[in-house]
Amino acid sequence: MKKKLYEPFQLGKIKLRNRLVMSAMNENMSTHEGAPTEYQLAYYEKRAQGGVGMIITGNAFIDEEASQITSGQMGIYTHRFVPTYARLVDRIHLAGAAIIMQLSHAGRQTFLPWQRPLLAPSAIPCLVVGETPKEMDKQDIAKLIDNFAHGALRAKMASFDGVEIHCGHGYLLSQFISPHSNKRTDEYGGSLENRIRLPLQVIKRTRELVGPEFIVGVKFNAREALPEGIKVEEGSKIAKIFENIGVDYLNVTAGTYETGDEQCQCSHLSRGYNTDLAARIKQEVSIPVITVGSINDPHLAEELVETGKTDLVAMGRTLIADPEFPRKAAAGNYEDIRMCLRCNECQGRLVVNKQIICTLNPKVGVEGKYLDSISLEKKHIVILGGGPAGLEAARVAALKGHQVTLIEKSERLGGVCLPLKNPDFKKELENIPRFYEVQLKKLGVNIQLRREGTVEYIKKLAPDVVIVATGGISKKLNVPCEDGPAVFHAIDYLNGEIKLGNTVAVVGAGLVGLETALTLSAAGKDIKVIEVRPENEIGSEINALAAYRLLSEVKQAGIEIIAGQEVISLVNGISLRNVVTKEETRLEVDNILLAVGIEPQISLIEKLNKEGMQVYGLGDTIKPSTIRMAITSAHELARKL
Repeated sequence: MKKKLYEPFQLGKIKLRNRLVMSAMNENMSTHEGAPTEYQLAYYEKRAQGGVGMIITGNAFIDEEASQITSGQMGIYTHRFVPTYARLVDRIHLAGAAIIMQLSHAGRQTFLPWQRPLLAPSAIPCLVVGETPKEMDKQDIAKLIDNFAHGALRAKMASFDGVEIHCGHGYLLSQFISPHSNKRTDEYGGSLENRIRLPLQVIKRTRELVGPEFIVGVKFNAREALPEGIKVEEGSKIAKIFENIGVDYLNVTAGTYETGDEQCQCSHLSRGYNTDLAARIKQEVSIPVITVGSINDPHLAEELVETGKTDLVAMGRTLIADPEFPRKAAAGNYEDIRMCLRCNECQGRLVVNKQIICTLNPKVGVEGKYLDSISLEKKHIVILGGGPAGLEAARVAALKGHQVTLIEKSERLGGVCLPLKNPDFKKELENIPRFYEVQLKKLGVNIQLRREGTVEYIKKLAPDVVIVATGGISKKLNVPCEDGPAVFHAIDYLNGEIKLGNTVAVVGAGLVGLETALTLSAAGKDIKVIEVRPENEIGSEINALAAYRLLSEVKQAGIEIIAGQEVISLVNGISLRNVVTKEETRLEVDNILLAVGIEPQISLIEKLNKEGMQVYGLGDTIKPSTIRMAITSAHELARKL
């Protein structure tokens, strides 16, 4: 029997082919002035071709003055963009999906210097942005209402199926609704009836311009997790008010910039994190409800609809990672889905005004650039290393028709990204080898585990090309190290190769160091983290959304970070020197774990070169890499073979 999630659904005057929705996510692919680009059109078209029922675009800004959030955000403030948007709509409709444009105003939540003055209901700064906004007067409010409505009218002119008014995530209309950010004493502040007045005026004026059959939906916060912010009980009242004014659907969300992990959850938080909110709202209203929030598992999506917790299921990052998710899930091919890691690499880029990317999907943002093709010259390609780089290289090379042999010296695939002591907040990483194991088997890749890739063995295989993706080696500290507590590398502990005492110093407060510290803390160890950088630089190399959650977890665990200290000796303890004052101190600990980075390991590449083989290196083997960098470089290399 066909699951309810994949059955058609009537939304207003349009029939969706299924109940799966692409959630609005700013992809930052427009020009600086907000004009849509060809790459942007191809990006959305790819998701429509993947089988999703409806696409909600990233939030479009509505004026040239103060509504823009990022430098590549799409705009709908001028008729000039309508023809290009019409092309987008045609391509989405041709692929069988409906398309809604989300409209928003940044309010006090923008980092763009030309969007000034910042506007808000009250002159209260967002704690993330830090700049005090201008309290909007009646003229500002009248202009805002008109800009939203005319933005919707332009979307209708481009043949969009509807618009979604963004009243969530701490943007301007959300700021008016929230008692956390709205301290006005006029008719737009105080009671809920007053605080929601402006969003209702926007919706009313929009409906007047677009007519009764054009879909007008609302995305709103049912919870903010902020002092004096919206609580679930008030969220239910807000939903009823929106229903009474005649909106066509409710998209239920949570969080603001100040509680970023509420709106875009990382892997530290549970799957389906905010879906309880939609279930609560659905009990209160009769119009369609959309749920959203870390839904990367098809079984979870199906369960939410089957149990009546929602009408429609929205996915953002999930469809970035795998645009074909809907088709694969509907066919029951769950094992073929490239499941999102919820690492927030995509959304973390927006904070620094860059186009989104994906750790797992190298084609994001360049969907129209490459055509997949079979190689005319079939080669035997031997790949050493079963980490992310080796796995992606094997997959793409096999897709191109090459004979591929993958050699991994351990007993399992995954590499250093999947240590034996994988903490709960890193469990999504298990999706990487799970996906590749299935794909490589289907593609006929010869996988050899527990095999050492020696030069002699590789020569016996007589390859045309060798790819070395065996990883690097953990860096050591160039300081005296003898006697005293045992000194190990963090990866040795994570791989279950060593046992530790009760007190442990972790040297290095990068991603590996902090995650190792959390793992040790969960095991009941007394942890201190040593870092040479000042405290305000810790986490700077990690994407902002992931860093926020990681540092919050470290703080909650009571882990002490000793910043601005260089290690000068590992003899009978650990000796430190303050990088500013030069004051020296000592710590007595049972063990020391080093998490100070990776060094390339190119000796095998050099040996194979001497044998006259065509050799390429990938990932940490040649340069310290993230998982994303390793997969992307492997993809690029393999598609050229």
